[in-house]
Amino acid sequence: MNELNKYKVLVIDPSLVRSGVYFQSRGDGFIDTIEPDKTAPHMDRLNYIYKSVRELICKTHCDLVIIEAYAFQAVGKVVTLGEVGGIVRLALHRKNVPFIEIVPATWKSATLGGRGLPKKTVKDRKYLAERVNYLYNTDFNHNQVDEMDSFLMYQTAVKSFSRSTDGLIKINDQLLAAIRGINRG
Repeated sequence: MNELNKYKVLVIDPSLVRSGVYFQSRGDGFIDTIEPDKTAPHMDRLNYIYKSVRELICKTHCDLVIIEAYAFQAVGKVVTLGEVGGIVRLALHRKNVPFIEIVPATWKSATLGGRGLPKKTVKDRKYLAERVNYLYNTDFNHNQVDEMDSFLMYQTAVKSFSRSTDGLIKINDQLLAAIRGINRG
């Protein structure tokens, strides 16, 4: 049984361009994106993300949020990743919502059996969608890469309850601590 089905879980894959969103509540859920206007000034885009995350928290009444942790090998976009990640964490903090972070390499390994798959070309994205659809009986298309990422982070959290591999133990510990906090609150 999926232990997380007892909770309303919001998953966000933060990005300045297009953040993937996945929400699961007791077996029902939805996918979405947060997409600021690409032509807007940088600070306006960050503000849009901040407001969107707060709106999602209010809309879903989530018990827990899962976000992608900072990628250790992100080159050239470290400041942007830090800003976007900080904005998302600030919104969660101000709404007093517990969250855990999953390192990209961990969720990619746990769900796709490796370091992830390339997403640069349409052909790459189509293959990724086919693979995710095959493995998880879903219906993603190649234009939903960010939504797939947030869905796969949720699947990693689910798997952490049933597997005891090193990367998933840390996630399981974070989830259990967050859930204890939810149950106490």
